Amino acid sequence: MNVVIPVIGIEFRVNPIILSWFSISTLLSSALMFLPLGVYGDRVGRIKIFKYGLTVFSISTILTSLAPNEIIFLILRFLQGVGVAAISVAGVALISEIFPPDIRGLALGINATSTYIGLTLGPFAGGAITSLLGWRYVFLVIFILSLTALYIAYRYLDIEEDVSPGEFDYIGSIILSLAFTTLILGLSLYPSEVSTISLVIFPFATLLFIIWEYRTNSPLLDFRYILGNRLLILSILTALMTYTATFGSSFLVSIYLQYILSIEAFLTGLILLTRPALMALLSTLAGKLSDIIQPKYIVSIGLSLDCIGFILLSMLSLGTSILYVIVALSLLGIGSALFTSPNTNAIMSSVDKRFYGMASGLVGTARVYGQSFSMSIVSLLFSVYIGNVSVQKIPPIQLLTALDKIFIVFGVVTFLAIIPSMLRGDVKR
Repeated sequence: MNVVIPVIGIEFRVNPIILSWFSISTLLSSALMFLPLGVYGDRVGRIKIFKYGLTVFSISTILTSLAPNEIIFLILRFLQGVGVAAISVAGVALISEIFPPDIRGLALGINATSTYIGLTLGPFAGGAITSLLGWRYVFLVIFILSLTALYIAYRYLDIEEDVSPGEFDYIGSIILSLAFTTLILGLSLYPSEVSTISLVIFPFATLLFIIWEYRTNSPLLDFRYILGNRLLILSILTALMTYTATFGSSFLVSIYLQYILSIEAFLTGLILLTRPALMALLSTLAGKLSDIIQPKYIVSIGLSLDCIGFILLSMLSLGTSILYVIVALSLLGIGSALFTSPNTNAIMSSVDKRFYGMASGLVGTARVYGQSFSMSIVSLLFSVYIGNVSVQKIPPIQLLTALDKIFIVFGVVTFLAIIPSMLRGDVKR
């Protein structure tokens, strides 16, 4: 989508704010739905949520290929995000339920590898299809793929699930959605009046959600259970901090390569593929290792490599070689591979089967929160060191100073993430 969306913006003749919302709308809907859909899956069955998610995604995708204007396109992108959230949260929960603890890490590693293969191939496929046939055919191809997945799911996916009967917390879901919406709006529209109002509402909505969850009989999040589960809460905190530090790194490296080293976009894309390619190659192995070695050790080694990578990136100069950048990205790729599936394994292994949907929802929620925080750190420090100036007009040394400071912050956050990672405790085999 990062390759295709600029082309769509040209056809619909939208401004940069609307263009950014072509991506933000999907992020927002996913953020809203991760936890509610995960908990709802615990009530009615994760297979239902998985199949419904594929159905919503398939229908919204084919309709997106026919969108006549930017408003309809935005609405359909929002619905795509709902489908993505359902597929993701139910998928991780189902994998955790199907595979026993001694090989669960391997299964989650295969799942992560599939994700990163997609991230590696997606830009090439999207760019090629758009160049040859047009952007609408990208969604048509995605629809065919999702329809195939939908057939496989309805034809073959059928197991007995360990569900948790009870009422679903609709009021808590609405309050949580308000909290997520104000957070995403506040961070994505900063600095604006809407952003200020949203960031004021966010803590009150969050507090209201916590109070409600303690008072209701069937909470969306059982805080008593969560706060009493050290392995779960510290693993989620590790995930939140790690995504905060790592999500914005590719964006920053892209700016460095294109605006400071004057490297063309295609070569920049190839260089940036270093990280997801290594994550795709190593995630399955990392997941398998977490079945043998306690995840906290593997994750902490990965975070240490991330930290070294950020230290290297914080020392970029006007004459840094491409090889140096590739080495730094390689460290981030290996580090992220050692983090993702082992940390997810720890989270899913920390709860009873009846809470797999909730735990999977927390994984997705931590990821979205971290991604939002990451980009807000980038925006904040850019505004401090650069101000409201077009990136093409910024002196390279000033832009480089801002990049170095952000990488230092990311390095510090990564280093601090090692603390909850090591203090979380051991997974019971």
